[in-house]
Amino acid sequence: MNESAKINEPEYVKEARGDFVKFRDKWMKHVLSKDWLSQTERLIAIRIALYANFDDKFARPSIATIAIDSALSKRTIIRAINKLEAEGLLFIERRKRGVNRYWLTI
Repeated sequence: MNESAKINEPEYVKEARGDFVKFRDKWMKHVLSKDWLSQTERLIAIRIALYANFDDKFARPSIATIAIDSALSKRTIIRAINKLEAEGLLFIERRKRGVNRYWLTI
């Protein structure tokens, strides 16, 4: 969405977008407070959260994209994502074609 379209958004859309950003920030702080997660798992969680957007309410970065962003191997990314899912911090829609979808959960 371009900046001029955001300026003309109805007020309720601006409020909803702000609520989503607050939720995402709260989720990231929640993840960072979990001392039983490794630094790598926290990094991957934050990288995924930064791809989440208001319009879709989920993130869809590829494993390759997360690997490039975090300078970690794909296998490390997959292990971290599986741990985040097992701990209830992510809900994942695994797709046979295309990229998985990730929802932030608390």
